[in-house]
Amino acid sequence: MPRRGELSDDLRSRIVDLHRAGQGYRSISKSLDVHLSTVKQIVYKWRKFGCTKNRPRSGRPSNILRWLQYARLQFPVFMDEADDLHKRVIKRKDDLGREALAAAVRRLLYMCEPYLKKVEAIRMTLRPQKTPQAVSTYTTLLAFSQQLCDRLEKLVLTYANYNLLCLDEAEPNSVSHFCIGQRHCGPLRLTAFRYCQPAPYLARVDTGLYKRIRWNVKRDTETEYYLLCYEEILNVYVDTDGGRHGTSHCNMKKMWFIGRWVQAEPHTNTEDIYNWYY
Repeated sequence: MPRRGELSDDLRSRIVDLHRAGQGYRSISKSLDVHLSTVKQIVYKWRKFGCTKNRPRSGRPSNILRWLQYARLQFPVFMDEADDLHKRVIKRKDDLGREALAAAVRRLLYMCEPYLKKVEAIRMTLRPQKTPQAVSTYTTLLAFSQQLCDRLEKLVLTYANYNLLCLDEAEPNSVSHFCIGQRHCGPLRLTAFRYCQPAPYLARVDTGLYKRIRWNVKRDTETEYYLLCYEEILNVYVDTDGGRHGTSHCNMKKMWFIGRWVQAEPHTNTEDIYNWYY
């Protein structure tokens, strides 16, 4: 039976050597147990390209490569749109009107959300891979995500300073946070949100805790919420020479931690939220 599958480099070289020695295609095929058409293809490659190895195919790129090409093209579009909206309010180009400018920022955040989700999903598929191409693609997508999120945060804060957007999370039309990515971990779907500025942990009570990132962790129909928070504490110092202890009131430091948000009032199982509200 003729051989099947990929031929070794040694076998390819033997086919060429026999052909150069004057043997015909059929003779080589029979002596080496290689299909006749394969012998002809290898000799043809050797004559035309000077080698017998398979050349890289110029076929359709993989889904990740095609999406990376799209990401490269779309990234400057979003960045330019954010810059344009930023210049409009800074240079007082309010020909669109205050409400139209605020709506344009919200629309940009809405348009960037699926882009950032896809960037994060692709990055997570590349993370375990150690090939140079995978590492390069991972680094490129990470830079896209970080730069775009920084630009969007700057844009929202600028519009908030001009009283065009509200950052109070308790308000219905607030733009206190925006989506920065989504990934799937088995049965879990994690969606991350970034707060444009540190937001109080509770809207009505000052607990001294401030939120920076929120993760919505969804499993089936249930969703849990995890928060990256910090608390400012006094920087305690020790005088090594005199053995004295003290606190530096002008040098506060932040203590960061991640915790799960649990609703305490009203209780989800025993209380009616409408009765509790009124």
